[in-house]
Amino acid sequence: MNKLTCPQCKKDIELQKSKKDVFYYFCKDCNIGGKGENETEAKRNFLKAYEQQKNSMSLLLPPKSKNDIPAWVQNNFNIILQQSAQFIDKPATRRLIDKNIKYLMSADLKDAWNNQEGVQSIVDAFMEAMYMGASLPEMGAIVPFGRVNTIVEFIPAVSAFEFALTSGENPPFKNISIDCIYERDNYEIEREDGQFKFKLKPALPRGEVVGVVVQAFDIERNCMIGELYDADRLLEKAKRHSVSYKYYLNDLQLLRE
Repeated sequence: MNKLTCPQCKKDIELQKSKKDVFYYFCKDCNIGGKGENETEAKRNFLKAYEQQKNSMSLLLPPKSKNDIPAWVQNNFNIILQQSAQFIDKPATRRLIDKNIKYLMSADLKDAWNNQEGVQSIVDAFMEAMYMGASLPEMGAIVPFGRVNTIVEFIPAVSAFEFALTSGENPPFKNISIDCIYERDNYEIEREDGQFKFKLKPALPRGEVVGVVVQAFDIERNCMIGELYDADRLLEKAKRHSVSYKYYLNDLQLLRE
């Protein structure tokens, strides 16, 4: 398969082909994708999507204070609408914008409103929630962190991922389940004819969490898929990708010192 270099993160992306013979490029790190009937069309649409995202994001100048949020939303409403979850219809997205703005207006974000980096982090967290179609606070929260609470991060709930992956006209999955495995539990995991099978027999006392099993029914492949993640592997991912978790670990280290 041919490759394309993502102009945003500079990583090489392989050309993919779905079972319906649709070619596509998709960068997981940047959430940019383009599809078409052939490689040329997929590449053209990918680069077009990148330019649209770049041009749109440059217009999202952050509000100067909490009181400026309504005017900021009004001035950037079409951009926010464009970059929000595409698997829900526009009327529902408009209602979601209104609801999440009310959340922003009432949330206690500590000192994040008092510095430029903090305000930008509030905008980024809000847009991330909108991209996932997450209703706040039911599907997550925008949380201040750091020793002086000067920046925030959007922490999605499990329901936000479930909604994003199972909603819309052609969702990729259904019946998503997430189970923790504790050190004294008895369990069986196997793959048979492409099907992921998991059986759990909890024990008491259960002890510490040692792993997490994620399962979902893949609609296109018509089978149950899944994966087992050990706890240490998940914590390593958190160290790399969660800014708030990095601050938490840093605070623990300072306490030890």
